[in-house]
Amino acid sequence: MNNALNRFVKLSVSQNKQRGNLAVIYTRVSSKDQADYNGSLETQLNACNKYAESKKLNIGKHFGGTYESAKSDKNRKEFTSMLKYVNKNKSIGSIIVYSLDRFSRTGSKASSLIDDLKDKGIEIISVLQPYDTALSSGILTRDMVMMVSHFENQQRREKCVTGMVDKLRKGFWPLGLPKGYRNLKPGLSCDQHKYEITPEGKLIRKAFKMKSIGISNREICKKLGALGLSISENHLSEYLSNPFYMGYISSRLISGEIYKGHYPPIVSEKIFLQVNPNILNSEQKTRKQIPEQMELPLKGFLKNETDNTAFTGYISQKGSIPYYKTKLGKPININARKVNTAFSELLDHFCVDKKHTDRLKKKTLELLEIKLKDKTTELTLAKRKLKEFELKLEKVEEKFIDDKISQEVYTKHQSKIQTEIDKQQAIIQESLLNSSNPEKLAEKVSEISENLSNLWASSDFSAKRRLQELLFPEGIYISKENRTVRTFRVNTLFAEIPELMGVSEQNKKGESEYKLEFPRQVELKGLQQYFF
Repeated sequence: MNNALNRFVKLSVSQNKQRGNLAVIYTRVSSKDQADYNGSLETQLNACNKYAESKKLNIGKHFGGTYESAKSDKNRKEFTSMLKYVNKNKSIGSIIVYSLDRFSRTGSKASSLIDDLKDKGIEIISVLQPYDTALSSGILTRDMVMMVSHFENQQRREKCVTGMVDKLRKGFWPLGLPKGYRNLKPGLSCDQHKYEITPEGKLIRKAFKMKSIGISNREICKKLGALGLSISENHLSEYLSNPFYMGYISSRLISGEIYKGHYPPIVSEKIFLQVNPNILNSEQKTRKQIPEQMELPLKGFLKNETDNTAFTGYISQKGSIPYYKTKLGKPININARKVNTAFSELLDHFCVDKKHTDRLKKKTLELLEIKLKDKTTELTLAKRKLKEFELKLEKVEEKFIDDKISQEVYTKHQSKIQTEIDKQQAIIQESLLNSSNPEKLAEKVSEISENLSNLWASSDFSAKRRLQELLFPEGIYISKENRTVRTFRVNTLFAEIPELMGVSEQNKKGESEYKLEFPRQVELKGLQQYFF
């Protein structure tokens, strides 16, 4: 009768999930120095093997044998591999460790993990701290050991963090070095470290310089890849925004604080702030909020007639007023808003009343027949010159990126070369436009001319540039002595409009402080037209 009832006997969870006689051994130390020099791993392994032999446990596999911090179990590769192995292999009944703090230092999390393993029939055996989890006192002993290990770890971390914060505030870097630097004195405290810029760091400097002159992240990554530094666009953005590269220390450990570091910067503060305008001071931010391009569409397009230098532009700090200026020859400083108004008024001379559009279309077609005969040579020459100037600009950029010229020298040459590039592009644009379908072109000229002044005033920066360069391919020249502005070339498709509209030679008066003059007769070549 008793034998018949045995099949109804209930087993405990541990009995029900009892595994085989195989065990695994896990050993670890916290740092590389411990792994290399103090012999702790060998001591742990010998003690675990002797324990297994005394208990007649067969060892299925060894794990660890290296340095892994136990403050977080998620980032321990060997530890994670061991857990996967014992969960997968039903013959494994125990994990042998030298001491419980070798298994984990995560306190209650470690105790919970040990309980989960026990429910699966896997026992954690500590050689130095034997305990019997069948008894509540044994579980209490285990949990106390785990909590003490966790407490010690937290204390050690707090002391370490306090020390690191102190070093950071003094300008020393106690953390992992960013890409581009090498520590020449490893093993010493961070206040004795000596950093040098590596070849990778020099390429990162090139990246900053490329970004400062407007090269896109994608193109920068491509160029860096060709030079041997493979980097994604996302990582490039992180590098370009890291103040460490301009010689300043910032860290989450000192949230909201930044300090000058004791190491060589990869880039200057000036270039770093150009690449990262969002971290400029409040005064600079206010100035940057003004859309400089929209305020200065004639920059580079205006030229000093005395020495043929192109006008630059700036926004004044006081009053945020835009100005066009030249430094060479006799300095000229002109309120950009007044000049823009005068230029817009000038464009009124090239506006056509709708009742004259048929006459304009007819005249445009006649001009096209004349111009198309000799445009091929002009277009070829302009394309060749454009390529030459683009190559010059590339060489100047490369010299700046390679630290062969200063930013000031680069800016000076870049401005002059870009002016020539714009000029050739305008000639090419005009040539291509003139060589397209004549009827459609005549229609387009008529459409533009009906409202040219308002069209320019309401367009964005790029559209403004295209319109003004289409109308005056060589730009316009200012003479301070004569207070005049004139051009030496007007697009012949628009040059007939003032005559067509019967423009008066009498000065046109407006709110601008400059006067506009325009002759009745408009010639096709070599014409000088006085604007104001």
